[in-house]
Amino acid sequence: MAPKRSNKDKGLTSMYKCLETGAFSDLIITCGNKTWNAHRVVVCPKSSFFRAACNGNFKEAATGVINLEDDNPLVVKLMMEYFYKDWYTIGKLPAGSPSTLSVHIQVHRLGDKYGIEELCDLADGLYCKYLRREASFEEYVASIPEVYQPPVSEHLRQSATNHARELMGKNFFTDEWRTILKRVMKEIPEFCFDVIEAVFTAPIPILCEECRDEQINIGMDSCHVCGVILE
Repeated sequence: MAPKRSNKDKGLTSMYKCLETGAFSDLIITCGNKTWNAHRVVVCPKSSFFRAACNGNFKEAATGVINLEDDNPLVVKLMMEYFYKDWYTIGKLPAGSPSTLSVHIQVHRLGDKYGIEELCDLADGLYCKYLRREASFEEYVASIPEVYQPPVSEHLRQSATNHARELMGKNFFTDEWRTILKRVMKEIPEFCFDVIEAVFTAPIPILCEECRDEQINIGMDSCHVCGVILE
């Protein structure tokens, strides 16, 4: 038996259908070759930028058309999905698109640009979730310079540095990975400082070869699970 949907879920679905069909639209948002027939009552409460554009003495308020010509249509599409669903899903990216981690970072920056604080928080959380569960080491490393481009998100920064700290304690952390991370730390001193700070705050867990427990910190004399003496 399918779970019952809440009234909020039903309402969000109905609003998204209005976006897809253009029913009752009173605001047109364009980006590149994409056009969304949107609704001020949905968009404006969530964004200080759109609220000001629609209520102030701007041409957009009179014409009902806002052109986001400097933005990435893919990222704007995710922003529009968030407006109507309180969520966004990246799905399978077209060939030549940025990585999934990069898209989450770009969504955060778009949310910051247009005064959508909740979208920034959502993008930060999804970046962290994807980083821990699905991202390859190569994708992670490629995202670090983008994380540290201003304006910097403290949440993204913390996720990137904590992931480095956790990787260092894994038995599959190779010498090649160590060399690559050292290079990135040299290129981005702020990242290096953050990783050192993260290690001092929460020491790197190491693996007990006897019982395979990972909750052992550098500096411990013996494994607290099996009691084996650590070298």
